[in-house]
Amino acid sequence: MSVDGEHVPLSRAESIVVERFMRCLGRVVTKEQLAESVYSFNEEYTDNAVEVHVHRVRRKLEGSGAKLSIRTVRGLGYIMVADKTP
Repeated sequence: MSVDGEHVPLSRAESIVVERFMRCLGRVVTKEQLAESVYSFNEEYTDNAVEVHVHRVRRKLEGSGAKLSIRTVRGLGYIMVADKTP
């Protein structure tokens, strides 16, 4: 991923998470939807694994100066929104 011309390194799973959020920008994405994107049908995973991927992406977005953030929608999932700071 690149932000303002600077490369932000992402793992395979993190790249998939970012892509899923970008496709659903401004809409809620559930943990199950993220897991379906990251893991194959027969691969086992935990909700915690999905949370870790989201946490790492959040941290990298914050450190990059990107004008996007991921918010938790309690009981539903996550939403990526454009920050409104000038």
